[in-house]
Amino acid sequence: MTVSLDFPASAKRISSADQRYGEVLDFLIDEAAVLDQRDLNSWLGYLDPSLVYLAPVRETRLNVDGEGVASGYSHFDETYGSLAFKVKRLLDPMAWSENPGSRTRRMISNLRAFELADGEIGAITNLVVFRNRGDDTHFDIISCQRTDSLRRAEGGSFRLARRIILFDQATLNTPNLAIFL
Repeated sequence: MTVSLDFPASAKRISSADQRYGEVLDFLIDEAAVLDQRDLNSWLGYLDPSLVYLAPVRETRLNVDGEGVASGYSHFDETYGSLAFKVKRLLDPMAWSENPGSRTRRMISNLRAFELADGEIGAITNLVVFRNRGDDTHFDIISCQRTDSLRRAEGGSFRLARRIILFDQATLNTPNLAIFL
């Protein structure tokens, strides 16, 4: 499996002064707020039906041996349908992995936006998620880079068509990944 962590060199960078940059940033901030509020049914509305949602496993390698992304192994390898099923399962009162739900705070930064083929917009962001469960004093900090492709839907709003999540850690120090990034 080859995972593209960046956009083609031919992709034109969108300036922060461009209106589209602000639209992309608003979309990503609103998506993060919906996830932090655990409004998962609304979150599904942010996703394109053709969605690819992938988080390959990191490997520690020497620099000459590549980018440190495992071939064929992923924390997430999802589609819209599989994510919709997970949302339904997480919202079931009998779902124990997120009951009580995690308290999360997603911080998005360093947005770089690009013009892609077919009118899509590319977005590369850094994401840090603070996560706490129950009354435990332990908390998780999950750090990653996200490479997104956004597609315009009817009415002009964006939908997430592709997300590649690259964790900054080779070994995640969290008991489960029952949250969405």
